[in-house]
Amino acid sequence: MFRVTLIISLMVTSQGFAQTQEWWANNVNWDGQTHWSEYLIYSPRFTGPNAMPVPQISKGYVPDQSSIQIGGQYQARSGDQTTNLTFRASHTFLKNRVSVDLFMVPIEWFDLSHERKTERNVYFEHYSKNSAIGDLYVNTNIQVLNQDSSGLDLAIRIGLKTASSGLDNPARFIDSPGYYFDLSIGKSFKTGNLKIRPFGMIGFYAWQTNNESLRQNDALLYGLGYELTKAKWTFDQHLRGYSGYHDIDDKPFVFNSSFTYQISKTYLTLEYQHGLRDFLYRGFELRLGFNM
Repeated sequence: MFRVTLIISLMVTSQGFAQTQEWWANNVNWDGQTHWSEYLIYSPRFTGPNAMPVPQISKGYVPDQSSIQIGGQYQARSGDQTTNLTFRASHTFLKNRVSVDLFMVPIEWFDLSHERKTERNVYFEHYSKNSAIGDLYVNTNIQVLNQDSSGLDLAIRIGLKTASSGLDNPARFIDSPGYYFDLSIGKSFKTGNLKIRPFGMIGFYAWQTNNESLRQNDALLYGLGYELTKAKWTFDQHLRGYSGYHDIDDKPFVFNSSFTYQISKTYLTLEYQHGLRDFLYRGFELRLGFNM
């Protein structure tokens, strides 16, 4: 009985210690004045999977239909398991030459280990939180060249990352706006009833940091892949990433593979993502889309 009581007491003491200001102050070597948010690391390695993701790849064209997509996603790495909802919407106008789209994680639920909380300098008041709201991304896409008239598709994207998530969470998101723009190219080829489309993009990505001497991190944004379409099926594989210059594990590189099955105006997509560098998560997303 004494042994059981001792074990329970040690567990409670350890848990309590992990959630005190003293624990946090010792963990970050607090100077007694600096705000806790200054000790967070604005890097994809030290935040949740939805905080600093690589922007979705552009394929050289503006979508020919407006659409809405809703989905569920599971992403995991050692010490961090995340489940979240996703929402995407796109509106095309000006005869398919311009589109505006948005992306958001309305909510995520996570299970974060003590080791990860320690590594990410989680503030003691947020230690026990297990859910958070994500950021909103808004893009404008402009078709510059069209394959039918120029032999090649070429598009420009201008994107904005808002700071809608805030900082009231255990290093899941960053209270930081960002922006990016990229140029993408693609060309479709037909072989019988199979359409093959290689594509690539190159661009620039920047976001505000919490470093007083380096208030902005700039990064090269890039991606390369291909798409296969046959009847109602579409298969996509690509690599994409960005490379920041602060050298704080800010060079995420990911691999994506997805299948889409379309029936009339409704389609279902199953996507797998594998982090290869700095972004260390692996996960699946299932989403349902509707063309309008």
